[in-house]
Amino acid sequence: MFGIQSFERLRENIVPTRPRADLILTKNESHRIAKVALRKI
Repeated sequence: MFGIQSFERLRENIVPTRPRADLILTKNESHRIAKVALRKI
């Protein structure tokens, strides 16, 4: 479904910002939210 370019963009743009995020939503194959992670501040 996703091409190699999508994974490259994910690795370059989203993954490096993850440690700074206060809220992380993980989606499943049907784009529904599968997991919610909230950082304790």
